[in-house]
Order: sequence, then C-alpha cells, then structure tokens
Amino acid sequence: LAIALDNVRLVDQLVKTERLAAWGEMSARSAHMIGNRVFAIKGDINELEHMLHSGRVERADGRKLLDSIKNGIFLLEEILNEFREFVKATQLETVEAEINDLVKEAIKEGFPKRSATVLKMDLSPDLPRVDVDPGKMKRCFGELMENAVNFQPNGGEIVVTTTLADAKHRKWLRAGQRGKFVAITFQDNGPGVETENKPRIFNPFFTSRAKGMGLGLSIVKGIVDAHGGAIYESGTPGKGARFTILLPVSRAKPAKKPKNESRK
Repeated sequence: LAIALDNVRLVDQLVKTERLAAWGEMSARSAHMIGNRVFAIKGDINELEHMLHSGRVERADGRKLLDSIKNGIFLLEEILNEFREFVKATQLETVEAEINDLVKEAIKEGFPKRSATVLKMDLSPDLPRVDVDPGKMKRCFGELMENAVNFQPNGGEIVVTTTLADAKHRKWLRAGQRGKFVAITFQDNGPGVETENKPRIFNPFFTSRAKGMGLGLSIVKGIVDAHGGAIYESGTPGKGARFTILLPVSRAKPAKKPKNESRK
C-alpha cells in the first residue's frame, strides 16, 4: 500500500511538473504573440490617424487598414480564448459515464455533416464505466476528429475504436498508473505525424498546419492528464495518424443492497 501511494504521488508530481513547464512555455509564447499583434494594430492605427490628419483619405486604403485592425483583434481574441481553455483544462466536474455514449455524442455534435471524410466506428460493448467531465472529454474527441478531417481535405477515412486497454496500450502509461483502463482510438489515413515531430506534438504552440494556434493537442493532453489518463500517437508516417486516449475505469463501488427487514 505504501509503494502504491508513493507511485500515485510520483505520477501526480510528474503531471504537475509537466504542466508547470507547459505553463512557462505558453506564457512566454503568448506574451510574444500578443506583443507582435498589438504592435501591428498600433501601426495600423497610426497610419489611419496620419491619413485622417492629412485630409487625404483614400476609401480603399482606409478599408484595408480597418480590415487589418479587425483581423488583429480577432487573432488576439483567439489567443485569449485558447489561453482560457488551457487554464480550464484541469478544472473538472466528473460524473460516471459510458464511454461509448460520449463518443457517439461527440461525433454527432462535432463531425461535419458534409465532409468528404468517411467515419467508421468499432465500439466494444459492455465496457466498464469511467469517471469523466463529459464536456471536456467531448472536446478531446472533437479536437482529434477535427485534426483528422483537416489533414484529409480531399476525403479519407477515420476509424474510431473503443476497447479495454491491453498490454500494447498499457506500455504507454506512466509508472504508478495502475488498474483497468479503457482505450479510445482515432485513426485516419492522412499524411500521419513525422517521426521527428512525435515528441513535440503535445507541446503548446507546436503545429504543422498553416492555420491554428497549436494549442489544441496541448489542451487535450491537459484534460486527459487531469483525468489520470494518458494520450499517445502511434501512427506510421505517410500512412496516417493514430491517437489513443487511455482513461482509468471508475472505482466507484456498487451500492449495497438493503437488508430485508424482519417481520414483526
């Protein structure tokens, strides 16, 4: 029991250390990005002010500056919103839930209706229940689906699988993470993740896409870690990405049946 408790403390300490490191990197990068965007907005405002004072305001030039200012503000809002999501990732309100139901709900809510991508499900029946924050876990599933769709713009396939974790899954757990886990896998046949990028894909602001902040997978990892789980990518570069989330099975004990009262 003492060893088990020590292992739990070590895992908790490791998660907190990783989170603090991510916080440091995110704070530095956010400050840099916000500073650059504010500098650009101030430049546009100064240029617009100069045009107004000179009395030579070309309608097209003014519209161009206004569009640039609005775009800068939208980008600032995106940075702040992603920052809020990162902060709230570990603030959970858990309930006991069926993982297959959550997967189906996430797909219904988040999978694009007119996508050229084909989605298939292979959900194992009668899986143990898990203690999760439904909204945040559906955010994780939605992020993985969105990534798979975006990396297959001309159509492809996503296969979502749920199963009880076995030995090949458990090797991705940290030392001290024990007990039963369920595995939820999102696999596509897009370009996959390059080998040199695999260690960095969950880092804040890392992205290989032209659009996006690069915080999506970092937020997903934060949510999964807060649930006491794990996430990893095991696809083959050039043949598709394969993201797997491992969540611990609920440890809630079944309610005791009331004893029959003796007749008087």
